[in-house]
Amino acid sequence: MQSQALLYLPVAALCAVSFMPAVVFDGILVGTTLNRVMRNGMVASLPVFLLAATVLQPLWGNWGLWAALHCWFITRGLIYWWALERRKAALFSA
Repeated sequence: MQSQALLYLPVAALCAVSFMPAVVFDGILVGTTLNRVMRNGMVASLPVFLLAATVLQPLWGNWGLWAALHCWFITRGLIYWWALERRKAALFSA
């Protein structure tokens, strides 16, 4: 059992890197009261995860599910970045 867990440790540890932008942008979106943007980003990124999981899991098994999870994390970060870039001038003007 532990040997199986150790097999996936590197890809699990990578979550800290791939999830970090989405978590940081979550905080910015909540702090700027853009909760609707956060919700929409979650909804928009869900099909990416489902598609990736549907394609990658049959090919790579559990590794495919981990890859789909990372695709979801990265997609959320990109969507949030894009949404904040569009609103940056209005949100952070001096």
